[in-house]
Amino acid sequence: MITDLQPWQREDIDTYGRLVSRELLCPICHGGSTFSGRREDYFNEIPQYGDVFLDPDIGIALGKATRKHVKITEIKKLLGQSNRVVMVYQHSGHEDFHQRLLTIKNKISGAIPNVHCIVYQCGQVAMFFISSSDSRIAEIKNALQELLRGTARRRIW
Repeated sequence: MITDLQPWQREDIDTYGRLVSRELLCPICHGGSTFSGRREDYFNEIPQYGDVFLDPDIGIALGKATRKHVKITEIKKLLGQSNRVVMVYQHSGHEDFHQRLLTIKNKISGAIPNVHCIVYQCGQVAMFFISSSDSRIAEIKNALQELLRGTARRRIW
């Protein structure tokens, strides 16, 4: 899911696909803020197959969600009955960012049965990888650890 003020051209989408080493089969482009319209419309545009990357303005909501957050219930709906991976980009706005990430991870685990989740924390941003498939999450964790090596490996938990 691509959110940007300007619509992306095919060349932009192809470049992004090369950068993430994946062929983007079905990018969804939105103009403006992530949830500038109705949330239901936004999520209804997402196909029920394939992995999903979300970059809300802030990240995953712990309490009341604003238009700058994605709700855990929305992540649960995106997971559905498939083994898709939902990736959520999380920004920091708190002093103890690591503790906030841990709290979010625990809330996800408590709210979504049989879910598997890892977090990659890098400074003041993080990426959540969430799936019902333990093997898909293990593959992502192993790939990140291999790519990052050394002290960066401790950022994955």
